[in-house]
Amino acid sequence: MRGKNLPNDLVFEEQIFAENMGKKIKFSRKFRKVTQSQLAKSMHITFQQFQKYEGGQNSISVFRLHQISSKLNIDISSFFLPLAAFINYVRYQNIDITSQEFHEQNE
Repeated sequence: MRGKNLPNDLVFEEQIFAENMGKKIKFSRKFRKVTQSQLAKSMHITFQQFQKYEGGQNSISVFRLHQISSKLNIDISSFFLPLAAFINYVRYQNIDITSQEFHEQNE
């Protein structure tokens, strides 16, 4: 359960953080043209769990964020940038990965 034993303002901050992280995950996944199912399968988690990360319903662990960043070839530290800076970082980095390449790397 999120926010257990935390003051209300910290629960709110945690919720906002999870939602923003989810937006970054979703943007980077779509930018790389990878489906939720593909990424979830490569991480050995359910599609439903992945949806909860992207939707901000569940906070994501550093381990899971590391998996996502590695599989999408995005520096993990960039996920801690403000949303607009993150989007610019992903759009303008020189590394590109196609959905086909993602499949080949994660099978």
